[in-house]
Amino acid sequence: IAVQFKLIMIDLNTMNEWQRRCSETGLVMPWYTKSFLDELVTWDISDKVVIEVGGGASSLWWNEKAKHVVTIEANKEYYEELKRFGISIALVDDIPELKDLVANALDNVDIVIIDCDPVEWRDACVQPAIACLKPGGKLIIDNWDQPSVWVPSDETRALLAPYPCNIYRQIGHPDWQTACFVIQ
Repeated sequence: IAVQFKLIMIDLNTMNEWQRRCSETGLVMPWYTKSFLDELVTWDISDKVVIEVGGGASSLWWNEKAKHVVTIEANKEYYEELKRFGISIALVDDIPELKDLVANALDNVDIVIIDCDPVEWRDACVQPAIACLKPGGKLIIDNWDQPSVWVPSDETRALLAPYPCNIYRQIGHPDWQTACFVIQ
């Protein structure tokens, strides 16, 4: 894969201090906390089915590493750019449509990532994400309980309370954290 290109909105050449490149693919890795990326690179996801709610440069990385990826995006420009790269992607305009797409995208999903804008939609994704994950599946939520971006509702917290979770904090950032729940 050639990595020297720039999409209209997704810049794969320039990274900020929190991002890094995958040593295997040369692609920009998903923009999660460094501590979670350190964990993620230990996973063999080559046979995994992934739903990503909120696309971007991460979509290209997930698409290269996993068996099958479906990205769900609310931003029309991101949607158009990712579609050009052959990403399996759906464009959503409202929360009911989003919930339906997550719930019906695939059965027996291994990994669901929730990292979407608008952030108010994140709570709406949790229940359908849990429903489509197979036992042992992972639910990754970036910016989890992060006041500078998004704080989950009480209902979301209650839905996730039964599941084991690791919180990965970003050293040097006041509140950025990525959560990984294991759905059993």
